[in-house]
Amino acid sequence: VKLIIYNVLEATRIIGTLLKPILPELSYKILIQLGDIDLNNRNWEETLEWGLLPESNELPKPIPIMNKLDYE
Repeated sequence: VKLIIYNVLEATRIIGTLLKPILPELSYKILIQLGDIDLNNRNWEETLEWGLLPESNELPKPIPIMNKLDYE
């Protein structure tokens, strides 16, 4: 289970990184939720490498990154 959760979080980190050019605010919120505080100090290709999320990293308290859409 630990490996599955790590893979999901690492995939989310890469997705958040790929969103950076088109949705920088959303990307920032995703990466902060994953505890990635070194956002601008890496080369683009380096940020897309698999396994950069530390395994023993404690995640910050979760907060919603998008507001809920209410339909009438």
